[in-house]
Amino acid sequence: VVLLPFLLLQFYFPFALPEASIGFASQLRSEDCQDFAAPMSYTSRVVTRVFKPKPARQWGGFIRVIDPAHDKFDPFIFLVHHQHSFAPGEITGFPPHPHRGFETVTYCIEGGFDHADSRGNWGRYENGDVQWMTAGKGVLHSEMFVVKKTKPATFNGFQLWLNLPKRLKMSEPGYQMLWDKDIPVTTVTPADPETASSNSWAENANVKVKIIAGRVNDVKASVEKSTPLSFLHVKMDPDARWKYAVPSDHHCLVYVMSGSGEFGPSTEATRAEQHDYFFLTQGDLVQVLNDGAGQLEFLLLEGKPFEEPVAQQGPWVMNERHELAQAARDFQMGQFGALDKEYVGPLTDEPDHLPTL
Repeated sequence: VVLLPFLLLQFYFPFALPEASIGFASQLRSEDCQDFAAPMSYTSRVVTRVFKPKPARQWGGFIRVIDPAHDKFDPFIFLVHHQHSFAPGEITGFPPHPHRGFETVTYCIEGGFDHADSRGNWGRYENGDVQWMTAGKGVLHSEMFVVKKTKPATFNGFQLWLNLPKRLKMSEPGYQMLWDKDIPVTTVTPADPETASSNSWAENANVKVKIIAGRVNDVKASVEKSTPLSFLHVKMDPDARWKYAVPSDHHCLVYVMSGSGEFGPSTEATRAEQHDYFFLTQGDLVQVLNDGAGQLEFLLLEGKPFEEPVAQQGPWVMNERHELAQAARDFQMGQFGALDKEYVGPLTDEPDHLPTL
């Protein structure tokens, strides 16, 4: 199935660049950002069913959309895995479009986006960078893939849609730019000492974790969140067993990027492989074993649900259907602003980071 960009814009859009929003941060409550204290004893989460998203051909590669029933994924809306190849000089991506009522988290593993928005920001993020956008009451932005003038280019990355609670849906828009060099990465080893803050343990071999949001032992991400959650990129060496403590009332999803392994306690383990995803039942401990010959790599998302009504259509995520209609009217009336700058295509074969205004 070939998805046209126009059709994609009916359900999915990437997001935008710099400065964290002071207005949004000032509305966060202390309980929204509290760390999870690991319990003294644990109940392991288990996998009930493994799913594989159907790949859709797009831009010389594939899009895989994880769009589960919301009551299982709350506070998240959906997750998209992009893997694309671009011809020299091919200009493509997501032209100007609006958002309201949620956050987007765009993680560029390889390749990137050129960004412009109605708040005067423009620039480039790529190769390990993460952009965390709070759409709040509304923003207009453009995200175009980074391509080369005379050379082919590739993109591999994710976008996560994260819901906002009702009290923050009409907050001021804002951006938190997480450059790759500033995102904490920690290696959990079998020799790590047990401390009062321990929430992650490794056996037999090492486990490397990039912490986009959340905490792994004494290492914590700096991003400001609307609800307690973790967004982890995990790489496990062969024979490694990893345990990670999470609150029992949080929803938890794993998406396998490469390799295969056993998920859950050894007595109830379930095998999953590349491009599989699954939810873990209630409990306060995630267990993973890499019993393969190569590295096991996956994303782990877990968060505290809002347990609020969800109404979603196109670029709007609100609580009630009438709020979707109001968002569309506000956009048509020009309340989301306009772009000062638009993407004009690749300028060189090896472009530097574009400036931001």
